[in-house]
Amino acid sequence: MSNSQTRQAVAYANLQAIQSGAPAHVDGDGGHRLRSGNAAAPALALPLLQWAGYRSGAADNPHGALLVLLGLYCILPLVLKLAVMALMWRFPLDAAEQARLRAAIAARAAA
Repeated sequence: MSNSQTRQAVAYANLQAIQSGAPAHVDGDGGHRLRSGNAAAPALALPLLQWAGYRSGAADNPHGALLVLLGLYCILPLVLKLAVMALMWRFPLDAAEQARLRAAIAARAAA
């Protein structure tokens, strides 16, 4: 895959994020973080696939290239999602703590 093709893939990912109804306002940064994340995945994955010898549309790809494809698009997202689940599971914010925080924020806003 050439640099031109990689740039096209990144531009396409950005376009898809914009067209998918990505919020225009996310945490005050205009959604750029969301779009940048969607663009970063192919920008990182496609050169790795090229390095592994993967050829899109080829009848037979090397076994190593298919393993890299499996790792990038199946195993890595699964591992990352499990890590996030573990962090969220231990996050010390229950309903009572959230109510306390909301009351503190409301009191500060009223002052």
